[in-house]
Amino acid sequence: MKRTGLTFSLCCLILFSSGCEYEHRNLQGVVKDENGEVIPGVSVIACYSGWSWTNGGLVWDKSFCSQPARTDKSGKYSIDFRGPPAMRLRAVKDGWVQTHNFSSADKQIILVKKETYQARLAREANLKKMLFLKRQPNESDREYYIRVIQPASDRVTLQYMNRKLTVLQSALVDGNRALFAVMGERQTVFHFSREVILKNNRKPVISQTTVSMQDNNHDTDMFFIDMDFRGQNSSPPTKPTLLVPSIHAEFGMRIKSTSQQ
Repeated sequence: MKRTGLTFSLCCLILFSSGCEYEHRNLQGVVKDENGEVIPGVSVIACYSGWSWTNGGLVWDKSFCSQPARTDKSGKYSIDFRGPPAMRLRAVKDGWVQTHNFSSADKQIILVKKETYQARLAREANLKKMLFLKRQPNESDREYYIRVIQPASDRVTLQYMNRKLTVLQSALVDGNRALFAVMGERQTVFHFSREVILKNNRKPVISQTTVSMQDNNHDTDMFFIDMDFRGQNSSPPTKPTLLVPSIHAEFGMRIKSTSQQ
């Protein structure tokens, strides 16, 4: 008896949520572009979510939708559909994009030209990238390197002094200074910093530089090598490579200039 009552209750719930007990509604409105011009030939549908049987089981969030109604030359549409007071409206037309949510309470749907929307997204993405690349107030070279350069940098892994050593192939250049990061054991990195040779356009410049190694205090196995060759009559590197003579390794470095920030 209890099972019969439960089954009856579930059936009533499903019948109600699937639209059988909802009032018949007439939804009317108009579709326009961002400039207020009407758009004919747009397919508009109304939808709501409810309970339903799917694959032998009771599920929630099944969409029930009306038949498409097409806007006339005045951009107006009219939808006859059984449903709850609040329903979702979706407008579709080739070359146009609905960028906001609209409901049955809205009497106007706004569409945006697809090419206009894509150009807007591209501008927003470019602006977001520019803001990300811009150095923050009081941000040091090392902090900027970790936040911006490190995540996007290529890496080369070396077997050096029987230890694994990873070099980030991106250097932050400020005038006659070049800063890049190396990951490995402290002693291994120390020896590497004493040996590595910076080459620019295939010409060694390390003999005219001083090399320092400092822990960045962010990652226990990451260190910065700061090559300072000011006063050595050396131009800022434009096509740099790093040479490690003892293991006959040489690889390119990408340049990120502080003047680009």
